[in-house]
Amino acid sequence: MKSRKPILVLLSRIRRLEQRRAELLEILLVPEPFLKASLSLVHRTCGKPNCHCARKPGHPAWVLATGSGAQRRCQVVRQADRETVHERVENYRDFRTAMRELEAIAEEEKGLLKGLMEERHEPYE
Repeated sequence: MKSRKPILVLLSRIRRLEQRRAELLEILLVPEPFLKASLSLVHRTCGKPNCHCARKPGHPAWVLATGSGAQRRCQVVRQADRETVHERVENYRDFRTAMRELEAIAEEEKGLLKGLMEERHEPYE
């Protein structure tokens, strides 16, 4: 008969993973709206020949990039909307990060359980 210690260690690791999974689900299920986009600060020129932007870095503007693949759309964000847009882009980034971590937890659990299956397997002779 094999020792129970490896099983208890495995059980402990799986419980920690399940606890982290529950924490991630709480993050994912928060009903905050998000924008599937990226927000960047760019410097643009206004086109006036005597403006400082013709010689030095241009005027700062926040640009929201949405879409994926060949269909990319960029639009300038109004100053009044910048905070809201920034929060929603951050919400999306947090959501994506939590999803990746949740997928990693699933893979780790799967690996642990496959290892257990191989360890407990006794071929018929």
